[in-house]
Amino acid sequence: MKMFNEVKGQISAELILLMGFLIIISVLSIVFVSYENELNIAILVAREGVNDGLFVNGLAIYPDVTYMIILIINKYFYIQ
Repeated sequence: MKMFNEVKGQISAELILLMGFLIIISVLSIVFVSYENELNIAILVAREGVNDGLFVNGLAIYPDVTYMIILIINKYFYIQ
């Protein structure tokens, strides 16, 4: 029984050290994963925006008046 009394506290010190390493590794991986997630969301939103723009523009039918207004604006308001 005397042998068990001599090693008190060693397990708790090792446990605290192990938990400290796990917390540090967890925080570092959360930072890395959140940065990558934000980048993936930005790429996905850009891709969806392009797809929506292509879909909307492909279905658009403009009357001739629209092009005439653009020509008039370009002719009188922009200096070339």
